[in-house]
Amino acid sequence: MTWLGLILWLFTIWVAGFSLLVHLHHLSKLERCATGFVIGASLLPFALFLANALFSIPVFSANGGFWFTVVVTLSMLLWTSLYSYQQFVKSGRKQRRSSQQNVHRDDRLNPLSALMVFIMVAAIGLFIFQVISALQKPLFGWDEYSFWLYAAKLLYLSGGQSTSLLPDAYASYPLGFPYLVAWFYHLTGDVSIAHAKWLSPIITLCTLASVYAILRRLGQKQTSAWMAVALTVWGSQTYFWYNSLAFGEMIYVDTFSLALLYAVAFMHTRKSGDWLVFCALLGLSAFLRVDGDYIAIVTLTVFWIAFGTKNIRTALFQSQNVQKPKSMKKEASGTKLQSFWIGLLLLVVPTAVWTLFKAIHHVSGGWTTRISLAEIIKRLQPTFLQAMWSAVWHTVSNFTIYPIMYALALLVICLPFIKRRDIWFLTLTALAQIAYLFVAYITVFSRFEALHASSMDRYLLRVDPILSIALVLFLATRPSLAKKSKRHQRE
Repeated sequence: MTWLGLILWLFTIWVAGFSLLVHLHHLSKLERCATGFVIGASLLPFALFLANALFSIPVFSANGGFWFTVVVTLSMLLWTSLYSYQQFVKSGRKQRRSSQQNVHRDDRLNPLSALMVFIMVAAIGLFIFQVISALQKPLFGWDEYSFWLYAAKLLYLSGGQSTSLLPDAYASYPLGFPYLVAWFYHLTGDVSIAHAKWLSPIITLCTLASVYAILRRLGQKQTSAWMAVALTVWGSQTYFWYNSLAFGEMIYVDTFSLALLYAVAFMHTRKSGDWLVFCALLGLSAFLRVDGDYIAIVTLTVFWIAFGTKNIRTALFQSQNVQKPKSMKKEASGTKLQSFWIGLLLLVVPTAVWTLFKAIHHVSGGWTTRISLAEIIKRLQPTFLQAMWSAVWHTVSNFTIYPIMYALALLVICLPFIKRRDIWFLTLTALAQIAYLFVAYITVFSRFEALHASSMDRYLLRVDPILSIALVLFLATRPSLAKKSKRHQRE
């Protein structure tokens, strides 16, 4: 692995995502940098896919791929230089007061809080150390070689041909992570499994940094923000396992869980910027998992139920500041309406493009049932459902592997007494994942897989960060920004 190739990979991924966030001034610098990298990790592969699928650009070939890389890199360098120059000019002027300046006033920690932060940071550091140690060992994961790295190598050797995987049995699997790895191979000039394993932990690290930054922006104390990160990395043993493998599931978990956190941020701040990032992350997640579009639909449904039609309409289409004149209110409402349509576009385009690609090339596989109606009806018999639920419950209730399930039990018990829409949204989303997988075992998976819940551990991985954040928000006593803003408006 050449260091220049690694630096170029990091730079191009970061710029691809960061360029979408530069005008969202309510985000902190750490948040924009970390979230920008997570977005870029799926946005740039999607752009590479479009470049080849629509314009037949050989993005990884020896000749055309070289010049394509030169043009992309120089364009990003030019944009970064112009942006840096603008920031340098602005730094000489009087800085405008940002919306997050008054949020971080609790930096002084009492001895007990300081001790808690030290313990949680040490726990996170231990997790990172274990992942780094595991990356240097020849660990094996079946899907790691059966599809993800196989697809990445095939894309790289074919020059980035988006149709190179059509004859494969997994042709319906989105190419987000394979393109990301193939782009890494292309820039480093080396097809190395050992080096490809490092990509997921880098993205996860940025996700954890973004989780911390978002919670701090939402007014949470340092102890709460660090607790959310510590609970995430230690909430499930599979979180360590899939960060130690070149496995496409991990980048999906990072992207999807961060999308949910931005949905929570939108509930608190009612800012169109949070809505746009939520839509972008949720839309791009559909290019990372074969059933990402179905999960996105479930998520949007739960979001609508938890947040409420009235709140959604007010947050997206109406100005919240009662002190503004009517002309400014109308302009603000127009801006929010524009943000709504842009967000909807970011949400729909990745799914629509991938679905159209599969339809054009007659890809029949995917997250659709290949089981006869008679078999599905037979599976609805109480004996089968009871046996299948026993297998699901055996996995869900395994607190040794998933200690985060204690948080789910607590939240479910307390949910009737909780009046926080954000906690309702995250908890219901976690429950919806389990219900969704239960339905999938009936309609999609084979009988053997259903009766053993064989993929449950992998699919429960996305529940871990959801519950970690929900538990922290439940335990936190600091008032939300939404309540603060209403109080300021009355004043």
